[in-house]
Amino acid sequence: MIKKIILFLFVTVLCSVSLFADFKSDYEKYIKSENIKKLEVLLPEWEKAEPDNPEMFIAYFNYYLLKGRSSGLTLDTVPPESGPVIPFGNPDTGETVGYIGGQTSYDKTNTETALKYLNKGLAIAPARLDMHFGQISILGQINEYERMAEKIIEVFRVAKKINHKWLWSNNEPMGDDAENIMLDSINDYHATLLKAKDAKAKEAEIKVCSAQIKAYPKSIYAYNFLGAAYMQTGEDKKALQAFLDAEKIDPADVIVLGNIGKWYAEHGDTKNAKKYYKKMLKNPDTRVQEFARKRLDALDKK
Repeated sequence: MIKKIILFLFVTVLCSVSLFADFKSDYEKYIKSENIKKLEVLLPEWEKAEPDNPEMFIAYFNYYLLKGRSSGLTLDTVPPESGPVIPFGNPDTGETVGYIGGQTSYDKTNTETALKYLNKGLAIAPARLDMHFGQISILGQINEYERMAEKIIEVFRVAKKINHKWLWSNNEPMGDDAENIMLDSINDYHATLLKAKDAKAKEAEIKVCSAQIKAYPKSIYAYNFLGAAYMQTGEDKKALQAFLDAEKIDPADVIVLGNIGKWYAEHGDTKNAKKYYKKMLKNPDTRVQEFARKRLDALDKK
């Protein structure tokens, strides 16, 4: 009798695993082919069978993004940051005067629904870093920079709470290097905020950098990004202070030294600019040395 019960449980587990595999494989097939009608049938069935499965919430997230996505053309005087681009010129001079590129946009209703599904998933599995990053990424794409900043800061809070025991797809542990992977990935979001033309993006970047420095006071990148954000907002003295704070953490960091040298050069302080470029000459990397020499030569010609 006991053997029969064990066998029954074993078969039940196998069926459950097989059922999940079928749901996910079907989802992956339909999302790849962008078959919205098939997804509309599959996802409610998956939700009913496995209401607490994080992968199901991710599937809903991607479904609603797909449903709300549209593509169009853009016309600008600067080329787009990514995707195919066609330059066009002045017929009289032949000079390039603009660029035609592609742009993907998402409607508000479907995007907000997509975000809500990830919120539901994170309520069940708060350690799923891929879901946090999914929210951050789409918020950046729809120019919701303030919400993007708050979400990044939330990741810092959760990271400390779970001691960086992050999980990825299929609840796979990210291992001992999870903290570094998290911070390296967040550098891309810093870049998104710095590249954006919206002034709110700069305010959001300053907020994120400040929170990151508080949570990770030895994070060199956060100081560099903070300095860059202050330069964009015209708060040059605050920018210099951010770079100098970074130098205290790692006096040999070439990016920090280069930023300080550049700051002094742009503000007419040739003496201090040379001082920091000369520090870069001590770096064993010949490319760094060549960069520093070119900057020093340019200062000598002034």
